[in-house]
Amino acid sequence: MNQPYSERYEKNGLKLVRILKNGGSTIAKNGKEVNDLWGYAVGGFTSEVVMMDIAVLEYMAKHGHFKGLGKIYSSFVTVFKSIIKATGGQATHIGFWIDKGKLYIDATKQIVNYNDAIAEATKRKQLSIWDFANERLIWRTGEGKNDWNIKRKGE
Repeated sequence: MNQPYSERYEKNGLKLVRILKNGGSTIAKNGKEVNDLWGYAVGGFTSEVVMMDIAVLEYMAKHGHFKGLGKIYSSFVTVFKSIIKATGGQATHIGFWIDKGKLYIDATKQIVNYNDAIAEATKRKQLSIWDFANERLIWRTGEGKNDWNIKRKGE
């Protein structure tokens, strides 16, 4: 039996609160959060990167507006499912991450091999990739395929 809209939105709102708390998340193209991935997430499969100030989201969370947060989360996932489909299967996940007070969302692909992930990210002019096993970003420090740094940004 399907959940009523209000319950579904409240549940999705709590997912967005978890993303804010954890600093990011990865969602499969079926809309479900995944925690058992390995390898690396590489973005840049589309020019679409949604960016939203997290102050609004944090305010909503603090004041219990979980249904509103759920509607925002559901909208993000719906849009990115369409974007993933438009990539012709190149992108396989939706990546959420927070940097400098903004929530970013991008269509990403899981690539198991480190060297392949770096090569793909370099080709797509990405600033970072996500290392699933170690739960950290690997940042680009230059233009070449060897110009990557495993430190967290700001360290």
